[in-house]
Amino acid sequence: MLIVGSRAVKHYISDYRKPRDWDVICTAKEFQIFRELNPEFEKFLLFRHAKKWILRKPRLQVEFELAIPGSSGEILLSMVASKNYNFNLDACPLDEFPVKFKGNVFFAVPEILFLIKKSHVGYQIHWDKNIADYSFLKDHSGNIDFYSLIFEDFMSVRAAEMKERFSKRKKVNLDKDNSDFFKATENSVKNNYSHDVLYALTCYNDVPIYQKLKRDQTKAHVEAGLWNTLSYEKKVKAVREAAFVIALERKIIPAKEKGETWDRFVDFHWALMRISTNLTDGFFKQFALDNYKEIIKDIPFFDDMFFSKVDLAV
Repeated sequence: MLIVGSRAVKHYISDYRKPRDWDVICTAKEFQIFRELNPEFEKFLLFRHAKKWILRKPRLQVEFELAIPGSSGEILLSMVASKNYNFNLDACPLDEFPVKFKGNVFFAVPEILFLIKKSHVGYQIHWDKNIADYSFLKDHSGNIDFYSLIFEDFMSVRAAEMKERFSKRKKVNLDKDNSDFFKATENSVKNNYSHDVLYALTCYNDVPIYQKLKRDQTKAHVEAGLWNTLSYEKKVKAVREAAFVIALERKIIPAKEKGETWDRFVDFHWALMRISTNLTDGFFKQFALDNYKEIIKDIPFFDDMFFSKVDLAV
């Protein structure tokens, strides 16, 4: 049985927040042992699924993920039990485990916890909490590249499971004309200003950085090869510029037109969440997730910048 989630993080990193629940990944056999030793928990069943059971009683909640055949959980448990690697997992003494159990119970190390978090941080559900945990674990993990490599199969299956569970949208298609790409938002976004105007009036320099990522300026497609030529600072600014535009288009300008107030930092954060979840894909989305803490630093007054120039531009 493997303890994951905030309980495992707290075990290894003392300055992490105080956990409230217990999250474990276990085999069907281990779960059956638990049920036999704790029959009273059956009346506290909160949620039941083929792969997940949540049991809640006063001041205690335990969430069991069952490592059914073919699941990412099964792959993970087989990896940590393998004699090919030594992950130095700390054992949880059974007298400290909150329920009766016979068998081995270990805490997943921060690197494994980071990979688990990575599998679902790109979805909107609980995003504020997930991105904070993802950034925290990234800062407190060791050789993430090594763990990503040896847990590649686990991550692949886990990603497919999370997509089936959380995502109902189609993959973002950028291989189309700019006008066709932006038409996709017309039903949900009232475009009083073109994206070119929004970018031009809020970009850091004379030309928006995203234009340097396109060989064909008539297409929405941006190229990874060109992205890789940018400095780290320019990549951060490129994500910010995109967030300026989204925040203005979908939050700030509508609020101003209705005579309502807005908070540029709250709206920027919301726009960054959309970039990091369902508005982009690939390298741009991953960079936004991996560098969240840097991207949200020192945000300029982009809304004032836009409104002070817009009358001269339209």
